[in-house]
Amino acid sequence: MIWIAGMDTRGTYFNKSWLMFTGRTLEETLRTTWTKAVHPDDGQRRKDGQYCWVLHMGVPSRTEEGGPGGYLGSCVDVTDLRRCKGALQEQQDELIKVVQERTSSLLVTNACLQQEIAEHRQAEHKLREQHAQLRALASEVLEAEERERRYMPGGLAMQGLTLNTFL
Repeated sequence: MIWIAGMDTRGTYFNKSWLMFTGRTLEETLRTTWTKAVHPDDGQRRKDGQYCWVLHMGVPSRTEEGGPGGYLGSCVDVTDLRRCKGALQEQQDELIKVVQERTSSLLVTNACLQQEIAEHRQAEHKLREQHAQLRALASEVLEAEERERRYMPGGLAMQGLTLNTFL
């Protein structure tokens, strides 16, 4: 929407988009200052009476002699943009909340897994020690069985016993 106003802020020109947006005729618009349709919070009144968020951009204009001539400006309805921005912010806030909750949950799970890994390592270490003790014991039994064979004819085998009987 394009407008031109004099130093008194009375409009001297409003394009068709402005008139369609406001729902006012050119004559009605020219009789008042364009600022009458602007809400203090930068809302522009539409033809249905509702205020919309409008981005106003205006610059001073100069007369041919170089003196102040009024203002030249444009307006863009950004109502939908602001609504979308608000909705996106809500979604972002919700997503951040979900990510924080999930991260917290993963940290707890990770701590539990670290504890479980430590317990498994302890159990593995203990099993390796027990395995080493069993191997040493088996080696001693085999050595004893070998000595017995050498010094005692028939050894345990004569009695129907072998190392497997004890394991």
